[in-house]
Amino acid sequence: GFSTSNYSIAQLDEAQHDVDLKPEAQVHLNIDAKHRGLGTASCGPDTLDKYLLRARKFKWSWSLAAFDSKVDDPADLARRVNE
Repeated sequence: GFSTSNYSIAQLDEAQHDVDLKPEAQVHLNIDAKHRGLGTASCGPDTLDKYLLRARKFKWSWSLAAFDSKVDDPADLARRVNE
């Protein structure tokens, strides 16, 4: 999954209330590498051990390419990038 926001993670962590948030000029893209299983132990059982996320590094890359949708076929462009 992914999300975009006009607020940085640091700003969201520091804000006490939503009125404390000030939209930033840039858009922050947040990409989920994995999802933790259900449960937090706050008022019930914690996540089963096999579904806990352990701290580790991930390597990920991507590329952008401009194209004219009236001329280029996006599916064909994606195939060429993956070759």
